[in-house]
Amino acid sequence: MFMKILSRLLILLLLVLTACSEDEDTSDIIVIRKTITTDFSGAETTADWTYDGNKLTSIDYSNGNSRQYTYTGNLITQRQYLEGGALSSTGTFEYDDQARLIQYKMINGAVGTRKTLTYNEDGTIDIANFSGNATVQDVPDGTGKLFITNGEVSTAEFTTEAIPGTPVTDSYAYDYDDENNPAKNILGFNKIAFLSPIIDGVSRNITSYAKSDDVGTVLNTVTRIFTYNTYNYPVQAVHSDPLDGDNMTIQYFYD
Repeated sequence: MFMKILSRLLILLLLVLTACSEDEDTSDIIVIRKTITTDFSGAETTADWTYDGNKLTSIDYSNGNSRQYTYTGNLITQRQYLEGGALSSTGTFEYDDQARLIQYKMINGAVGTRKTLTYNEDGTIDIANFSGNATVQDVPDGTGKLFITNGEVSTAEFTTEAIPGTPVTDSYAYDYDDENNPAKNILGFNKIAFLSPIIDGVSRNITSYAKSDDVGTVLNTVTRIFTYNTYNYPVQAVHSDPLDGDNMTIQYFYD
């Protein structure tokens, strides 16, 4: 009799611990809830981030635009851009059996672009870009190569041919802080971060990146100065681009 009671108590305790563990999966995770971006003219754009657990479902902007995210399991497989509530473009993500992004396709009306990613044994990632229509994207449109250090893009090289037969390669070198990226806890974001290495890190924050031409001359250096909260997440980023004048301040708000 005692053993039956003990067995039932242990089962009950296991169920309670399992339920608590499931609750803790998302309840204590820090995620972005809102951002406010102020551009060089002083104009502000507010973005509200909405989740299902730690899956991002939408980013709604104060100008009436939004991004809608769709998951398959724990991977982001679709991202739609809406302008004033009307669908503007749709991006789809494809992964290999190791859950690595291998293709990203963007359809914007009658225009389509496609990006493929190949993972090399030395840890680098090759990118091939293609353009076309909404059905087929098979016109070569440049290549790229990403060099990864500690899970972040340390250097990126992009080759294009503005003049046919005359390839031009620009490279970008990235520096990071040791703090937390605002999006690091959003499920699936780490899988698609390499699509925009100039803009975002994966787990850390890019503090600067320098653009150089194919002979190594530095053309421009963009900087970001961060202010952090007590959990080492940014609460503000001041972005400065001396060449383009694309200066802005981003404020981050969490739970």
